[in-house]
Amino acid sequence: MPFINLHRKASPLEFAIKPLYNEFMRKLLILALLTMISCVQPVRRDSEQSAPINNPNAGGPADVVGAEKIDALSDLSIVKKRVWVLDFVMSAEPDAELKGIRIPETVKRALVKRMLQPEISAFFPVSNDDSVLREIEFDSSTHPLDVAKAARGSSISGFVRANIDFIQVGKKRVGEGIIQTNDYEFAMGVSYQMIDSGTGKELARGAIRKRSKERRSDMFGGTGEKFSDAKGQMDRMADALAVTMLNEMNRVSTKLGWSGRVLKLEGARLYLNAGRSSGIKLGDVLKIVESPRDIYDPKSSDYIGQAPGRVKGTLKIIQYFGLDGAIGILQSGGGVLPGDRIELL
Repeated sequence: MPFINLHRKASPLEFAIKPLYNEFMRKLLILALLTMISCVQPVRRDSEQSAPINNPNAGGPADVVGAEKIDALSDLSIVKKRVWVLDFVMSAEPDAELKGIRIPETVKRALVKRMLQPEISAFFPVSNDDSVLREIEFDSSTHPLDVAKAARGSSISGFVRANIDFIQVGKKRVGEGIIQTNDYEFAMGVSYQMIDSGTGKELARGAIRKRSKERRSDMFGGTGEKFSDAKGQMDRMADALAVTMLNEMNRVSTKLGWSGRVLKLEGARLYLNAGRSSGIKLGDVLKIVESPRDIYDPKSSDYIGQAPGRVKGTLKIIQYFGLDGAIGILQSGGGVLPGDRIELL
């Protein structure tokens, strides 16, 4: 077997190349390490208390978006009030990175989703796709009295209007060097009203302010004010606003009346626009009332209110259909017509 000399002298070429090779490997290792650090996913710090972004018109600092508290209803057997959620509007000017997001629609969708959870909502949401409202092109900029007038004949107890009036995105540097650490903050505000559709009176008003924050390390300071996931931040913000809004609306829910509507008659069977989702139970007995009449002052033409209609009879719930429909059978009375109201006894 041939002898291998492990202690041979390096050639002049190897002596020249070795320092260059070592320097190259050192720089390559540093570059790989920096690349790994810059690619680390950002850590969200929604619950961390720090100096908030404030809206000078908001009357105080915004709440931090975190684990939003959802107040469960103490009485889950209550009948849900039908509430018309108008399309939200926006007076705030969105930042460039949020321009592709439909902000009013996102906040409204979050509120409707929360309202459909029976354990936390005293309401059943109605949108413009309801059969009675389909042809009405209203949104939150429409005068409340005009909305109330349109809603009176549709068994809608009240309506919600809201305006996105404050949006702000900011960045604060908290680290120096090639790898810089920045805090990205997002603050948003919504002003809303809840109004009784029968009287046009305001039952609740609020201005809700929320903010979220994430800390991120970026190479050479990052690229502007951008969040790592602007849409995700917007969805979380919208849900936080919706939870607070719904909790505050629930507190005044008892001030709203409840009514349903007869959609169709087939013999003794009456098809109603309120069922399981509205909290109506099988076996419930409800009264049938003719549609109320709007009463105006003959001298001033001011709207006074609705005069209750004549009671026509009673019905008993025997079956559900669709998302929120029910079938009842006539127990007493007669002369029932489509459009007549259904009320609690």
